[in-house]
Amino acid sequence: ASERPPEPPPRRRAEYVNTKDAAEYIGFRPNTLRVWRMKGTGPKGWLRVYGRAYYPVKALDQFFLDAASNSKIPHRN
Repeated sequence: ASERPPEPPPRRRAEYVNTKDAAEYIGFRPNTLRVWRMKGTGPKGWLRVYGRAYYPVKALDQFFLDAASNSKIPHRN
């Protein structure tokens, strides 16, 4: 009997994503996230690394859940 090659390890989901991917993930435009950063609203916990903003996926998940259950969500553009 021939043996099958081992399965590759499962891909880990990124812990942080850039602004474009974060916006796509939660269903808003990248510019909306930029505005929210300036206003101090929107998903929390973002980091600036070499001039680029990165969002923790866990914070995006929480923001999405909070927005879905809250009537005071920011409007989509």
